[in-house]
Amino acid sequence: MASDIALFRLSVPLADGLKLSSATSWNRFRVQSVADSDNTAANLSTINNLYRFKTLTQELRINYEGDRLSALLGAWYYRRTGGLTARSQINVTTPTGTITNLLTPYVGATSAATIATAYAQVCRSSRLPMPLRSRSGSRPWRCLATRAGAWPTA
Repeated sequence: MASDIALFRLSVPLADGLKLSSATSWNRFRVQSVADSDNTAANLSTINNLYRFKTLTQELRINYEGDRLSALLGAWYYRRTGGLTARSQINVTTPTGTITNLLTPYVGATSAATIATAYAQVCRSSRLPMPLRSRSGSRPWRCLATRAGAWPTA
């Protein structure tokens, strides 16, 4: 975790019993969190989250302290920018045998094996790296959805 913080305070008397106060703060922090998400000894799935935020706050106050009355008038501004970049890596080999068995009744054994092999090759080449970003939504079947039209058919 890395964090930078700056704070500036100012207090100025304006008249008898009247005081202007200001507090400004700026904060930038960055946290990276890497976790083994499959909870096994095998490296099957890893999550790598990066949080980056910048925060600015401004507070203005006018204080009045009199004999019979105390008053406070103020305004506050807050702005936070940044976000989360979530990346997942799944290290699972493509189950070509399962794909072949599922497709064989529809396209025949030879075409099913060709499709399964082509799918495994395309996925292997397109997965380096294959981040799943939270801002655009996870796409675990990205390889299947983008490459399906290029596969041979019976």
